[in-house]
Amino acid sequence: MNTVERFFIPKSVDEALALLAEYGDQAAIIAGGSLQALRLPSRVQILIDLLRCGLEGIESKGDVVHIGATTTAATLAATDGLSAIGADALREAGAGVSGQAVRNQVTLAGNLVGTMTWADLSVACLALDARVLISAHGGKKRTLSLTELFDGHPKKVLGRDSIITAVELPRARGVGSAFVKQSRTVADLALVSVAASVRVDKGVLRDVRIALGSVQPRPVRAADAERMLEGVAVEDADFAAAGKAATDGLKITADIRASKEYRREVLAVSVKRALETAVARASGKAKYSPPRRPVPAPWTRAPVGEVGGLLKITVDGVPHRAHIKAGENLLDVLRRLGAVSVKRGCSEGYCGTCAILVEGRLLNACLLLASQVQGCKITTAVGIGTIFDPHPIQTALVEEGAVQCGFCTPGWVVATKSLLDQIPDPTDEEARAAMDGNLCRCTGYVKPLAALQNAAATLRKRS
Repeated sequence: MNTVERFFIPKSVDEALALLAEYGDQAAIIAGGSLQALRLPSRVQILIDLLRCGLEGIESKGDVVHIGATTTAATLAATDGLSAIGADALREAGAGVSGQAVRNQVTLAGNLVGTMTWADLSVACLALDARVLISAHGGKKRTLSLTELFDGHPKKVLGRDSIITAVELPRARGVGSAFVKQSRTVADLALVSVAASVRVDKGVLRDVRIALGSVQPRPVRAADAERMLEGVAVEDADFAAAGKAATDGLKITADIRASKEYRREVLAVSVKRALETAVARASGKAKYSPPRRPVPAPWTRAPVGEVGGLLKITVDGVPHRAHIKAGENLLDVLRRLGAVSVKRGCSEGYCGTCAILVEGRLLNACLLLASQVQGCKITTAVGIGTIFDPHPIQTALVEEGAVQCGFCTPGWVVATKSLLDQIPDPTDEEARAAMDGNLCRCTGYVKPLAALQNAAATLRKRS
């Protein structure tokens, strides 16, 4: 049951902390907001949105790389600078988070604190020896390792009055890392995930770190496997044995998606693969070469304080005012306003039928609260082109025979527009990677992807 009564968009961390101190147990912090759009604790009456507090971005600071708390999975996946410090595992984990619209929404700190069993970013951060910077009301600051953060429930470790403001990764030479995820589809939740980080010094393995995900409520280190490999020459390392050591005696959680036995078997193989790749990268024998990926447009709208019950947004160029509840879902509001091209499909962010552009950022309306977009410009498929004045993307879909039942088509149009605005000449691999959050039951994806390339060619000729 949604009990949210008030929604705040503060302009700074200090303002957010003051709100936390004022409202105590009634308040909760959100950033991307995907979890809150799906479920909220019954006690929560106040939501405090950090997305416009200036906590997004990646920069080098001395011997560490500083990553803002609200930096998205999509930004992490697209940041080449992370590879320079051996943090390929974090890039791979970012790329593995669901579909593109969800990657544009999921934030680093939210992934660490949310404690979802299947969280990808937290596994990579644990293997990379990350530390979190925490601020509390009254100017108090502290730093915790991820081992300390995951020692209990992260929200309890943080306390009611604290916020993660950044994550820091050490800068190191000769380090290689890798992230391996096993899931039913590329955009699905992890059944098993492994991140490995290792430094190769004169042909010897040093600083071996292995993190395991989707096997317990929080990521865990494979200490026995790490000790087995520490100080061993690369040519003598038995990564298959390390995989077995990582799973022997490990308490593994079963759920509706996978049994304990399945996870144990797949986990051992995934550890072996992650270690092999990490060592190859640390030795200079392999390089992470991902496809180009879109980076979400920054949130440029000014903070608004308390949103109140009146939502002011622009949809496809038309200003709207709508009376809303503080915790109301954006998809419901958009359809109530007549934006019926925004379809209701899974309502969990998997299918992409409700894809929209919020200030140019591709997002799923079903994973947003309406209050989050106060003052924003929203574009749907109708704002891109109509039956009387179609966009080249829409024309190409029709000409290629890619519109069959048509239910997924509006979301596909919006996601394609987002991709081509940033990468006008995508390869087939880049197109598939960017469209992985848009499901189509009819076409098998061949015709929609062909239409995407046809539209891209038309738009390049026009530019």
